[in-house]
Formats: sequence, structure tokens, C-alpha cells
Amino acid sequence: MPSGIAVLLIVILGALVLVQRRVVAHWTTRPARLVGNLLLVAAGLLTGAAAVGLLAGAGAIDPAGVRWISAAGLTWLATVFYLLLTLIVLGVVWVLGRVVRLLRPGFDGAPLRRGIALAGVVAAVAATLYGLVEAATPRVTHTDVPLASMPAALGTVKVALITDIHAGPVRTRAFVQDVVDRTNAEKPDLVLLGGDLIDGTVAQIGDHLARCATCARRWGCWR
Repeated sequence: MPSGIAVLLIVILGALVLVQRRVVAHWTTRPARLVGNLLLVAAGLLTGAAAVGLLAGAGAIDPAGVRWISAAGLTWLATVFYLLLTLIVLGVVWVLGRVVRLLRPGFDGAPLRRGIALAGVVAAVAATLYGLVEAATPRVTHTDVPLASMPAALGTVKVALITDIHAGPVRTRAFVQDVVDRTNAEKPDLVLLGGDLIDGTVAQIGDHLARCATCARRWGCWR
């Protein structure tokens, strides 16, 4: 396992253990502790799934057989990044609360921290869901770019930019085909292929982009 992925896995699992010992273990009712522990176990399993997705994206695992595992794990990983931002905010609020308590000994910042934590969890889930929908439903957008240096004889040139397909552990051939079909429907004069086309190795994922060659053969392509 690449060292970066191993470190990330250890950090997330360590954070889950810390939450269990410092938060869930102190909840007063047994049902609440049970639900909390079950959620932490699910988070641990999703963390393992995230490692699978990252390994598939790095080319260490063939992504074909682990798509659902990768999708679940990488979705959880995106949520973790948003939760990390919440944790940073909570850390700042905790420090400020300690300062305020020096001036006002009776100050209790716990309700504020709980409110921020709840809002952060809701925002993290909402942002992740929004990102999933946006990534799964690519749209064609049109932008006019006037260039004073463009020779008048060329007239209007329609350029299609395809980028960030991320074919691999989650995005399949069918997804790439849909992108190509949408591009072909616009009948561009030139097709540009940007970066982040695949997550994985060319040997494993390269054939997923084979349909992009139809754009190149029909109108020309610049990569």
C-alpha cells in the first residue's frame, strides 16, 4: 500500500477511535451509545473502502471488480474532508472559548460547539451529495470567447473542451460514451482533451477512453 494512503487510513481510523472514547463512550443512555458505536463501525468500514478506491485509482488494484466499494469509500472520503474543515472551526472556537473563560469564568461554550458540530455534519453531507449529483450529470455549457487576433477568414470556430472525466474506479465506459455523445451532438470544429481523464493506469483504464478517438477522427483533436 502506498505510504500516503496508509497514513490517511491511520489518521481517519485514529480520529474515529478518539470520537468513540471522548464522545460516544460518555453518552448517558445505552441506546445512544449503541447507535453511536454502530455508526463508528460503519465509518471504519467505509474508511477501508476508501483505501480500496484510492488503491484502484493508483493502479494497484483492477478497478473493474471494486466499483461499488470504491464509490462508497471515495464518497465517504469526500465527506471526511468536509468534516475536517468543521473540526478546524471547532478547534478555533474551543481556543476562543478558553480565552473568554479567562475573562468570564462562568462562560460555557459547549452549546455553541455542539451547534457548530451539527451544522458542520449537515453541511458536509449536503456538499458531498451535491458534488455526487454534479459529477454524475455532466452538462454542456456554451461560452463565447471573442479574440481580436483571430483571422476573420476563419469565422466562428466551435471548440469543445472535455476535461476531468476521471474514468476509473467509479466512472465507467458508459459514462465516457455519454460524454462523447454529448460532444458529438455539438458538432465542434476542434476538440480539446484536458487533464484528469483517468484514475488508474493506461493498461487498466485506457480502453475506457477509446470512444474519445471518434471525436479526433471526425473533427481533429488536441491533447
